[in-house]
Amino acid sequence: MKYDVEIQLRVKHRQVDFGGFLPGNWEEIDPNRKHPAVILLAGGAYWRRSSREKEPVALKLLGYGISPWILEYSVAPETFPQSLCEVLTAVEWLREHSDEYGIDGENISVCGFSAGGHLAASAGCLWDRDFVQEMLGDPGVLVRPDKVALCYPVITAG
Repeated sequence: MKYDVEIQLRVKHRQVDFGGFLPGNWEEIDPNRKHPAVILLAGGAYWRRSSREKEPVALKLLGYGISPWILEYSVAPETFPQSLCEVLTAVEWLREHSDEYGIDGENISVCGFSAGGHLAASAGCLWDRDFVQEMLGDPGVLVRPDKVALCYPVITAG
């Protein structure tokens, strides 16, 4: 898959791929429009990431004028809270680069499927925990997702 923007985020001891598509603006309508962004977290039981919950969803969102970003978050053998910190770092990165990429820095969502839904829920609920903030260098609200979308999330596993 070829993204408009491809980077690697470094979180603790790991680097993870993070790529996004940028919607275009029309000169006649609103050439300076800022687009909402959504970070997609594919499911896969925390041991893989399903391809059906990446590009197909991203392209649908792009058609609606939303900037979709796919995070290849860490899976096994990595453990909690590595992937959570990666998601929150991605939120912070988008906020910090929002002007550069035409993103509305106050409209950054996290959308997860299955295990990715669990990760999205964790990002929405745990972003301000002391242990998370400490691991990320105390960025405060910069890592808080503005919205969270849970698609058939794994919320309990017992």
